[in-house]
Amino acid sequence: MKIPPFQLVFLLLLGSCIYSHTPEENTIKDDTAVDFSYSAPEEDQGSFSEDSFRTERRKIGLGKARTASVDISIPAGILSVKGGTPDLAEVSIKYRKERRFLIKQDLTGDHLYAKLYMPKIEGLKEISDDRTICSIRMNEKVPMDLSLNMGAGKGKFDLSGLNLRTVSMSLGAGEFTVNLKGTSATSVKVNAGVGEATVDLSGKRKEELDAEFNCGIGTLRLILPRSAGVKVSLSGLIGNTDMGELVRKGSYFYNDAWETGAPRMRIDINGGIGDVKIIMAE
Repeated sequence: MKIPPFQLVFLLLLGSCIYSHTPEENTIKDDTAVDFSYSAPEEDQGSFSEDSFRTERRKIGLGKARTASVDISIPAGILSVKGGTPDLAEVSIKYRKERRFLIKQDLTGDHLYAKLYMPKIEGLKEISDDRTICSIRMNEKVPMDLSLNMGAGKGKFDLSGLNLRTVSMSLGAGEFTVNLKGTSATSVKVNAGVGEATVDLSGKRKEELDAEFNCGIGTLRLILPRSAGVKVSLSGLIGNTDMGELVRKGSYFYNDAWETGAPRMRIDINGGIGDVKIIMAE
């Protein structure tokens, strides 16, 4: 990928600001906060003793709700989201004591709105050494609109088992893996910041899907199903594009199934500096 000199300088400066204090080893082992393994750089270890953290486990019940909207917002750290609870959500979280972790709920009729969030602390230091570790299990049966907002860090979102209607994500700086394989969602929107994101939309579909990816700086790896009719548009991207098996016709890229009557996926990829790779799978 060829990048003009002024953009290359900007990338180097931005990368040094974001990653200068990034932990060397962040691994997600399991689903509870105590099972996460986290190692910080030596220069940061002195100011973060174990006594400066608290661990909480919280649940959000469904009650009489038949549908739900869930808004999750974590400014920095490690976040894991997956299915596996009869409640609306189960949360295990470890975070600095000067922070707050809040849950708001509102039941209107049979629709439950829940917001799980951490108010931001002013200043740039929280981006580099926040050390929040959060694991969230979601209900797999209730129809759900899901919004995920993560600032800096690592995110692993295994959403394939959820009964999703719409998905909206804002991903800041870091590494993100999003599993939406076989999702029931009809609308997906991802705003990506700096780093790497892999989004798996493969699997058999019953409904049509409109997906929008607004890229920042980095790499987007998109996995799509051969069995669906796929149409991809690209605009404003500076970098390399690997469209895999898709064929360009006019201003768009298509797969062979587009004209067969299979459920269709319309994918818009906009802006950004970096690479886009399309992979077709079963």
